[in-house]
Amino acid sequence: ADIRKFNLEQELEDFKLICHRIREAHSNNKGPKWLLVAVNKADLFFNSINDAQKYYHPDMDSPFSLVLKDTVSVIGKNRLGCVSVPVCSWETDFRWNNNIIESSISGTENQRALFIYLIKQISNLSSK
Repeated sequence: ADIRKFNLEQELEDFKLICHRIREAHSNNKGPKWLLVAVNKADLFFNSINDAQKYYHPDMDSPFSLVLKDTVSVIGKNRLGCVSVPVCSWETDFRWNNNIIESSISGTENQRALFIYLIKQISNLSSK
């Protein structure tokens, strides 16, 4: 639990910096048109994937989502499309200091479904 909390805090600080740079780029008319947040290692939280989506989804109220919403608000929804997508690029257990979080994605069919969803979201963002 401590490593998870630490990682979320570091991730949030990194994301704040990324969003700051995106806002700067947009102020110079050079920013991206869309932002896709790929939430990797979905195999480790597949059974609670909705909870993860609540944390990363642009329409929620988590610390991460609030940074994202603020960035979109400053830039404008029409100028920056935004989605979050769970992904699993490699199914494997996570081991840290004698702790193991087992992969729970239950095989390649679910992994492929996540990949197809990722591709559809990229296609949707790219077509706007």
